[in-house]
Amino acid sequence: LFRGARIEGELKSLLDEAEEKRVAAEAIAQQVAEERAHAEEEAKAATVEQENCERIREEITVVQRDTEVDLERARPLVTRAVEALATLNKRELAECRTMVAPPPGVDDVFAAVTVLMAGSHPAIPVNKGGKVKPEHRTWDSSKRFLLRDTNEFIERLTQFKEEVVNNTVADVNWKEIRPYLAMDHFKVDTIRERNQMAAGICAWVINIVAYYDVLCVVRPKEAAKAADEAKARFA
Repeated sequence: LFRGARIEGELKSLLDEAEEKRVAAEAIAQQVAEERAHAEEEAKAATVEQENCERIREEITVVQRDTEVDLERARPLVTRAVEALATLNKRELAECRTMVAPPPGVDDVFAAVTVLMAGSHPAIPVNKGGKVKPEHRTWDSSKRFLLRDTNEFIERLTQFKEEVVNNTVADVNWKEIRPYLAMDHFKVDTIRERNQMAAGICAWVINIVAYYDVLCVVRPKEAAKAADEAKARFA
């Protein structure tokens, strides 16, 4: 009887020990499973992050390519605007100032320049909205504001590109210039038949506005590219 009790006790001890080992093994298995699941999640997250980085890099490449294409469109416009200024002659500009009434359309060319330079040219008066009033777009006004100093006038035309690049030209100016560009006679060849100097200025106006229009397309793309590059740095 004593021997049976002893065997029963040993058996119970073995069963208890086996149970402890089973519980320990299950705990280890649970831990291993959790660690494996965590590792799989991290691997999955790393894959997603890598895919996001690749997508951002692809977007940057596309935007950069589009921007370069747009800038290629802009360069000839600047070249033509500069070439148009090269046709201006200070003596002939001074002679324009002596005209009481210019040939038809010439006054519109100078009025267009007045509108573009409003806000940056101190001699050009503007209203509270930044617009040039109709009475200040006349031929007499152009002579008073623009042609009072032909050297200064040519210099301002030359430097205007930097204002466009730096985006310091008032938005209202670009809106106010559109009706002039839509005029039937606001064409270089048409104006050239009437006055050579005005034709050069007309070409400058047309090309500098076209240059601005291209930049309006380029700037958002450059901003998007910068944002994507920032994402790529922190990704």
